[in-house]
Amino acid sequence: MNKKYFKIVFAFALVGAMFSSCQDEDIENIGDVNNQELSVPDTNNIIRTSTKSGVGYKFSEIYFLSGDGEEFHKYKTIKIRNIQGTICQEWFYEDLHEYWFDYLCLPDDKDGIVHGYFYPWENNISDVSQSDWDYLIFNSNLVDNETGFHIPNQSDLYNLGEIVGRKNKSRIRKLLNAKKNGSLDLRKPESWTENGPCFWYNPIDYVWWSNNNGVDPNLVNGCGAMVSLTVWLPEQSGWGDGLAICYTNVEELCCNIRLMRTITKEQW
Repeated sequence: MNKKYFKIVFAFALVGAMFSSCQDEDIENIGDVNNQELSVPDTNNIIRTSTKSGVGYKFSEIYFLSGDGEEFHKYKTIKIRNIQGTICQEWFYEDLHEYWFDYLCLPDDKDGIVHGYFYPWENNISDVSQSDWDYLIFNSNLVDNETGFHIPNQSDLYNLGEIVGRKNKSRIRKLLNAKKNGSLDLRKPESWTENGPCFWYNPIDYVWWSNNNGVDPNLVNGCGAMVSLTVWLPEQSGWGDGLAICYTNVEELCCNIRLMRTITKEQW
């Protein structure tokens, strides 16, 4: 695998059109995303995305057991939902920077606070189970685990599109605080360039189960796939600016991790 390439598939195109109408709802603090400052916690904020829909969001936090097993790192999270509250998700608002797993970091960001850590996929992150993630993540009392966080899969991306709306995918970057961290190559980590926000995608999901044992058929054996939040197609394509899944044939590629989970209306 000495030639690096990316095969790009638009996640939202794979699962069909996702934008559906909904009923207006009486919610306070409705505004335009371009005039909102997402870094300021406000538990009632709603981003208007069309006449009859919007994205509700508020901030929370979790604590991740650090690699020495004695301390915890606090992470900010963002909870997002559609107006009705029928689809709710919680995403890390920053990239993972934990040394439980093999990783690379940039020389001027050894703690991964700015650009996160860059993790290899195969025999590293690919081997982390749901029970492993659940073991490492806690709520603010540092006693009870916060369960369900994982690397996003196809169904998670579909639901993200249902929340944000097909015509508003470019707002995903702002909602998730996604930065231009790019990726790293184990063979030449010094060659990093700031080329767009991306993070690992879990290519195992029930949507593929009927014909491929749950594995994304576009995946290259021994390699990972990533979610890219950047401009890939011209607006006239019908999909425009937003989200794509990229497949690589480079086993040595390292990428950020952005954990998320589906939550209930009660967990909101």
